Parts: sequence; C-alpha cells; structure tokens
Amino acid sequence: MPVSQRSSRLPAGAPHGTIPHHLPTLHGRAHQDPAPHDRTTFTTVPCLLHARCCIRVCGMSRVVALDTETTGISHRLGHRVIEIGAVELIDGQLSGRQFHTYLQPQRKVDWGAQRVHGISDAMLVGKPLFASKAAELLEFLRGSEMVAHNATFDVGFLDNELRLAGIADGLAQHCRVTCSLKLARNRWPGMPNKLDDVLQRLGIPDTRGLHGALKDAQLLAQVVPHLR
Repeated sequence: MPVSQRSSRLPAGAPHGTIPHHLPTLHGRAHQDPAPHDRTTFTTVPCLLHARCCIRVCGMSRVVALDTETTGISHRLGHRVIEIGAVELIDGQLSGRQFHTYLQPQRKVDWGAQRVHGISDAMLVGKPLFASKAAELLEFLRGSEMVAHNATFDVGFLDNELRLAGIADGLAQHCRVTCSLKLARNRWPGMPNKLDDVLQRLGIPDTRGLHGALKDAQLLAQVVPHLR
C-alpha cells in the first residue's frame, strides 16, 4: 500500500506495531523479528467473520485480500516489493489460509518508506528473491477475486516484479483484480477513504502501530464484506 494511503499519525522512530490484540488468532509475526519468514507461510486460523456475502462485484466465492510493502513509492523509480501479505475469504468468511513472505529487494529501502512500515535493510538480509516466491504467490491468487486498497499501486509493483522475474503474464491473467479504495469511494463519496479512515468508520479496531503487508491484509479482509 502506498505511503499516500497511510496514516501519518505516528512519529519517526515509533516502536514497531503488533498484530491487533482483538485478533489473537491472526498473529503473523511483527516486523521486529522477520527471520521466521525466510520461507512463505501458509497459516491456518479460525474464522472470525460471520457469514456474509462477498462484495457485490465479486461474482465468485473466493476472495483474497492483499497488501504489499515496498522500498519506495514507485516501481518506475526502481523501487521493489519487500513484503507481501494475502488473506483468503470463502463466501465472505476467513478460510484460515494466508500467504506471507518478506523479500530481498536488492536495493536500499527509502527512509520515507521505512518510517511507514518499519522494515530496514538489515531486516531483509538473507530473505528470498521475488522470483523464488512467484509461483507460490500466483498459485495462491489463481482463480480468486484479488482485492487491494489502491490496487493500481500493488498490482503495478507486483506486475513489475513478475516482469523482472521473467514472467510475462501479469496478475490479471491469474485472478480478477478489484480495488477496495474505488469501492469505498463509491459507497462513501466525498469522504476520506484511506484504509485507516474506512476502519474507523466501520468501527473495526486498529492497533497496528506501523503498517505491515500481512497486518493490513488481515484488516482489509474485515472490510471487504462491508463493501457491497
């Protein structure tokens, strides 16, 4: 998710956030210890959402809420993806399947981006390259309705990573892409609709502190059933 879609309420140097306490079973690890994520994690967790319809444009029962963290604001400036988080919903309910990985970007993380997500260069030493995780990511997304908040940002970065990995097909060839930011703007026209704004409007607790791809994807998964 781009810096422009984030809250700036935390000062530089604020402590790393943790997974919200109201989601005790959704505890992908916080950024301060990414070492366990050298390999992609597919985690099983109990369903926390009651039966609800998919968003109105879904047309299919499988939705994946996705978020990315990056070294900077634009892949056109050479920035890269450093974290991917994705959470699966079946018929509007969390299925318990998650995809999460940190990535080695082969470049420095911009300070402005690090202030948002707290991921430093040192934390990415030894992490896998995107090319080694591409097949797993595409398999997780295949046939789904992939929802991202400001999807143009996430899809642009991931399509760029696919190209750099020698994969010609973009995400749209593997899943249907939906932008939850556009859906939120349609539902609440003229109102602020960053993910933080939507969470507050819906009364969904947010104790993240710093942003993270898995944490943001988990929160977005709670928003998705309301966008219909």
